[in-house]
Amino acid sequence: MSIMVAPNSWTLNNSVRCSAQSVVSTRKKETSMPASKVAHVDSSTKESSVVDSPQKALEASPTSLAFVYGTLKRGFGNHWLMEEQMSKKHARLVGTAQTKMRYPLVCGPFQVPFLLMYPGEGEHVRGELYQVDSHCMELLDELEGVSKDHYERRQIVLTGIELDPSFKFSLQNGLNGFSANQGYALMDAVVQPGEVKAEAYFAHPHYTPGMYRAPHLEAYTEKEAATYTRRIHRPQNRTFLEHVYHWIEEQKHEVPLPGANN
Repeated sequence: MSIMVAPNSWTLNNSVRCSAQSVVSTRKKETSMPASKVAHVDSSTKESSVVDSPQKALEASPTSLAFVYGTLKRGFGNHWLMEEQMSKKHARLVGTAQTKMRYPLVCGPFQVPFLLMYPGEGEHVRGELYQVDSHCMELLDELEGVSKDHYERRQIVLTGIELDPSFKFSLQNGLNGFSANQGYALMDAVVQPGEVKAEAYFAHPHYTPGMYRAPHLEAYTEKEAATYTRRIHRPQNRTFLEHVYHWIEEQKHEVPLPGANN
C-alpha cells in the first residue's frame, strides 16, 4: 500500500531535552559534519555486537522506522502483531508522528484503511512510529500483501514526533537499537524539532485512483474501526483485490479525482 509542515506545539520534558541536547553537543565536538534535520535510519547499517540475549536482538540487527496509521496501531485489530514482535524484541514503539505532506487516508472494503500516493491531497495523517528489525519488516510486508500487489511499501517523511516515555528512556541510556549517528540524528529531529524518514504502506497504484473518491481522514480512529471486519469473517468467495475492485465499483462518493474539471 503504499509528504506543508504542520505546527508542532509539544515539548520534551526538561530532563530528556537537556540529556538529548548534551549528547548532541558532544557529538558535534567530535565531528565537523553538521547534524542533518532529517534522521534517516539506514536499514543497511548493522551493529557489530553479538546477540547474547533477546534484549540484544534490535541492537544487533539492521533496523528501520515503520509508520503505521491503521489497524496496526495500539487498540486496533492487528496490533497483536506489533505486540508479539515487541515481546520478542524485534520491534519497539518510538512514539507518534504525522506525515509532513498531506495524503488521502481512506477506508475501503470492510473499513480497511488505505494511504494513497497523492502528495498534497488529503490531510497530514497521524499514526504511530516503530523501530523494527528486518524480521519484523518481513512480517509487515507479508501482512500487507506486498508480494500480492495489495499494498506497496514506500519511504515517507514524518514530523511532529512525540516520543513514547519508554523510548525516551532508551535514548538516555545507550541509544538502544540505533547506531550512534542514527540515535543522535533522531534526537536532533525531536529537539529541534525536525523530520524523520520511515517506511509506510500505500495502496497499490493499480487501484489507487478508484479509492480517491472515499472521504479523506486525518486519522484512523475507533469510529472507523467499529465496523472493521477481520479477515476470517470476510466472504471467502473473492480475493482481497477482488473485494477492493468490487467496492470501487459500488461506492458512490462524489469527491472529484485530482485534477478533474468541475
